[in-house]
Amino acid sequence: MLCQPALAVEREEKGLNSLAAGMEAIFPEFLGEVRVSELPVLSGLPQKRVLPLLRSKKGAAELADKPPGEVLVPPPVVTPSGPPPWVFQKGWQGLSFAQASGSPPDVSIGVGPSHVVETINTTMAIWDKNGNLVAGPISLDTFFNTGSFFIADPKVVYDAESGRFFLVLIGLDQVANLGRAWFATSNSADPTGTWTTFVLVTETGTFPDYPGLGFCSDKVLVTANQFTVDLSAFTGAEYWVLNKADLVAGSTTPAVTFFPPRTQFFTIQPAESQTPTTTQYMIAVDNFVFTQNHFFAVTGVPGVTPVVEAITVLPIADGSFPPDARQLGGPDIDAGDDRHLRATFRDGIFWAASTGACTPVGDLAPRACPRFTEIDVAGPTILQDFSYGLATFDLIWPALQTDADGNLAFVFTGSSPAQFAGLYFGGRLALDPPNTASLPVLLKAGERSYDCTFCPEGRERWGDYFHAVVDPVDGSLWVAGEYMGSPTSDDWATFIANLIRQEPTTTTSSTSSTSSTSSTSSTSSTSSSSTTTTCPPPCKKCKKKRRRCHSGSDSSGSSSDSSGSGS
Repeated sequence: MLCQPALAVEREEKGLNSLAAGMEAIFPEFLGEVRVSELPVLSGLPQKRVLPLLRSKKGAAELADKPPGEVLVPPPVVTPSGPPPWVFQKGWQGLSFAQASGSPPDVSIGVGPSHVVETINTTMAIWDKNGNLVAGPISLDTFFNTGSFFIADPKVVYDAESGRFFLVLIGLDQVANLGRAWFATSNSADPTGTWTTFVLVTETGTFPDYPGLGFCSDKVLVTANQFTVDLSAFTGAEYWVLNKADLVAGSTTPAVTFFPPRTQFFTIQPAESQTPTTTQYMIAVDNFVFTQNHFFAVTGVPGVTPVVEAITVLPIADGSFPPDARQLGGPDIDAGDDRHLRATFRDGIFWAASTGACTPVGDLAPRACPRFTEIDVAGPTILQDFSYGLATFDLIWPALQTDADGNLAFVFTGSSPAQFAGLYFGGRLALDPPNTASLPVLLKAGERSYDCTFCPEGRERWGDYFHAVVDPVDGSLWVAGEYMGSPTSDDWATFIANLIRQEPTTTTSSTSSTSSTSSTSSTSSTSSSSTTTTCPPPCKKCKKKRRRCHSGSDSSGSSSDSSGSGS
């Protein structure tokens, strides 16, 4: 069925910016309430299938779309150095190929006060925070009663401000000429209890691929890349804005505003807002050129005030596609394209993660490299935009998150001709000089080479996304991603890990402090005392201006804020 517009879209071009109002959409179709504790545990091996990574126009002819004769400048390549500001505290193997419908896993986690929820293609499981399985594995086919649809791309998040988990899933039925997006809200902070489920209305003959799931104080957003059901054509990036108060209240008819597909954008990635804001921030790559992104600020509440988007074109360094990742003893692994994979917002700062090509220092050829972009939303202005490269390694499918003090953690798969595909993490302090990051730390080593026996020729599917989130109780970070397990060449697995902030260390001062070549303040400070803090303590008072705070300027903040995200 079509979303019936009650308000025509009006667009006003203002230089690099544009404004548009959304369409009032018909209510999502209410499916019913589902009690997780009453769902059957998955038994037997699901049928193994694979959905191709559907790409934008740029994916069809990457080099042909670049301006002829133009010299394109890539982003700076960080040479990792030093330990990350995070250390591994605990973790466990999550869901794996044995519980999945195929490849890739599409890893997502939501962490609430007492539980960790993981979703993969096409399964969900719930643990307590010590890794004890308390529910599942559960088929998402059963959870949403999807029938004949081929389902994929689940995402789950926990919103500490509302105390709810949100879940999205997409599906395709080519015989019926239908695509679907399902959505669910937990009725409390306990994911083992009851959830309310819906279908988001989509146009007949179209398929909403690669959904994004984000939230702010008053709304929840679901984004998608719309393709024709036969998967032959990309028809634009679209999104739904849902009234969060309606969802939290358990309404069976939550108000929704719909922004129809537009071909200028590809993969609109919404932020998971970690501090209160009534603006939903999002980022998208351009569908036609590699040297610009689109930054969205969405305001208003469906059913209450008009929902309006403001879009700013941000010029960026060349965003080339990554080469596929090499591995020990197997074919190259699919590294994806230049789309934004995850995004987060905190205290006026927006971060996004993607993958591109870079030539690390000490290497002779382009490798797959995570790319991290930091944006001050007040401009919006790009503060940092860098690739993270390691000589001889390919690093793919990054996700990122920040803690209460703006310190960054990221997780990704790493492999090389001498190493199987393993899971790694790294990070940087909010006070570090721009375009710098730590060395990677191995979370889970790969156990053998990967060779997908049912994937399309030449596409060893991996990813399509990982996840990093904030613990709402103690403010620590949780990460989840994919590594190569055993015993067969198909047997990828996922790993869930809890990272805690590295305690500050003290060393004897030298006669002069290390200076930074950046125009921003240095991470080290001059002191007349005999010791200096080399890993700055949390800076609780800084918020958006945290870069102006030096080590020791907030001496009262010697421990992490335990309030967590969004509170």
